[in-house]
Amino acid sequence: LAGGGENEFGLAASAFLTAPSGAQDDWFGSRSYTGGAMLIVDKKWAKKTTATVNLGYRISKEERLSATQETGSAVLFGMGLSHNLNQNFVITGEIYGNSPSADLFKEKVSPLEADLSLGYRVWGNGRIFVGAGAGLTDGVGAPEWRLRMGLIKRL
Repeated sequence: LAGGGENEFGLAASAFLTAPSGAQDDWFGSRSYTGGAMLIVDKKWAKKTTATVNLGYRISKEERLSATQETGSAVLFGMGLSHNLNQNFVITGEIYGNSPSADLFKEKVSPLEADLSLGYRVWGNGRIFVGAGAGLTDGVGAPEWRLRMGLIKRL
């Protein structure tokens, strides 16, 4: 939305929609559609390092997952730090989580996760990445560990 130059603050917004595509018998995914938005602020230092903070909201139908677990609309939050190792490689560390609107930041329902990834520049300003992470707290969706890979392309 704004900013983004060297040694400047940047501001962006992101909207998302999800569709129910998981296997409920295997505890994957939601039974309903969800949507939301994130506000993202970043700060670059000396062309090599970027710090990012984000805050958002996910709108979701309240659902009972088990006798003791429920899910629904939630506040989303996170922060990260990226450092360009050279012209092609970047290392990124992130901590992020969510907290149900009805029980903001209560223990056992607000999962927090940390991830570390390595990215490689492709197609100009695109990047492929691989990484791993782990849940730092309990809560719906907090993994014992998680492997990640993906493609990022800036438009």
